[in-house]
Amino acid sequence: MKKITKKLFVVITTLIALSCFGQNDNPKHINVYNNSQNIETSDYIISIEDVVSNIKYAKFKIKISNKTADYLLFKVEECVFTSGSITSNPTEKPLFIEPYSTRSKVVDFNGTDNFHVAQFDVEVKGLYKIVIGQNSFTATDFQLPPNAKDFTAGPFACTLLKTEQETQSTWAKFNCKYNGQKIGFINPAKCVVKLPDGKEFASTNLKSKAEMMLPGEESKFTAEFQIQAKTADMQFTTMNIVWKDSFTETTAQPLATHKVSFEVDAAKTAAKNK
Repeated sequence: MKKITKKLFVVITTLIALSCFGQNDNPKHINVYNNSQNIETSDYIISIEDVVSNIKYAKFKIKISNKTADYLLFKVEECVFTSGSITSNPTEKPLFIEPYSTRSKVVDFNGTDNFHVAQFDVEVKGLYKIVIGQNSFTATDFQLPPNAKDFTAGPFACTLLKTEQETQSTWAKFNCKYNGQKIGFINPAKCVVKLPDGKEFASTNLKSKAEMMLPGEESKFTAEFQIQAKTADMQFTTMNIVWKDSFTETTAQPLATHKVSFEVDAAKTAAKNK
């Protein structure tokens, strides 16, 4: 009987503590929640940690590890916070995760509601898989030295910002806007420079990453080339950048939604607010 009474006392005390932590109106008081959540599929591993809240916000750090050879897109604003009658979406910018890499981001829910609650749920939504190169666009060869500054490649509108030609090295910097409605990619490593005799030389920035763009976004990139002087003096040669598959577009394939729940950790909360 004593053991039952003792256990009941512990349960009641814990519930009271959690209730107090959830209702504390001190704007400086911070709730700390239970251990991190982990989600794993064949495409990714997600870990959520450092979960806290106060009156003005609830937030946590999310880490996404891409297990595939494709790109992943995390539209953070599609996540949903729920606690009782309170629902909220974050406003952070989308996050791209390169193949076999890991990216992290702080997800912040805020607004006019009181987020200082004892328990809440989050629907982890907005995860998409992106396969590069589903649709490639052609563009007119770009002459160097330039005879024009602007060109288009399907839904991409580009402008030359600056260029420089030296004997064995040439580079050109561009700004492009993606006017499509899907996911745009620019990969300057795909382009080549062509000499008047028809010889082509690959870009030297082969390690450059593809620039991923959502509708309306702009991105800058540089095309770089090197040719030995015995082949051509690039400073005095009229050349053309041949874009090949530098500009592509694809769609985002939605992945599964996950629901995670968090409860106040009384001990950690007390330690945090000492």
